Amino acid sequence: MEPGPQTYEFGDFHIDANQRLLLRNGEPVALTPKVFDTLLHLVQHQGEVAAKDELIRDVWPDTVVEENNLNQNISTLRRILGENRYILTVPGKGHRFVAHVRVPGGGRAAPLDQNSGRAAVQAAAGRAPRRDSRVRYSRDLNNKIQQQPGDQGASLIAGAPI
Repeated sequence: MEPGPQTYEFGDFHIDANQRLLLRNGEPVALTPKVFDTLLHLVQHQGEVAAKDELIRDVWPDTVVEENNLNQNISTLRRILGENRYILTVPGKGHRFVAHVRVPGGGRAAPLDQNSGRAAVQAAAGRAPRRDSRVRYSRDLNNKIQQQPGDQGASLIAGAPI
């Protein structure tokens, strides 16, 4: 199997996967190793929804971690790259890198879906991009939650606490 591209560019940023380096306008940007791994996974799967479980398995392959670790990495990346400019959260599914990624040297970047922004999130979540979709989503979520006898709060029907 041939190795994939080792450098990627988007916006003002350049990633060198071999040197594990992120540059903004030619200047190094400090990232922890796991935050870099999270960014690299998202960029390498640009245009696709990366499921949370998939990201956790890829970034922490031999470690048991909570979803909060991933959420912290995504939050850090958004602060560094620009809030919601490059990484979208697809509710209930995962995260999607939406910038056009260039691969220097004539390599081929992953194809970018024509959907972008809020419409892309709604399409990936299987919802029509309509104003009332938030109400419908909330109603559907409420239908999936039930009060358990003796509980102070609600639990999912599957039994996992909220």
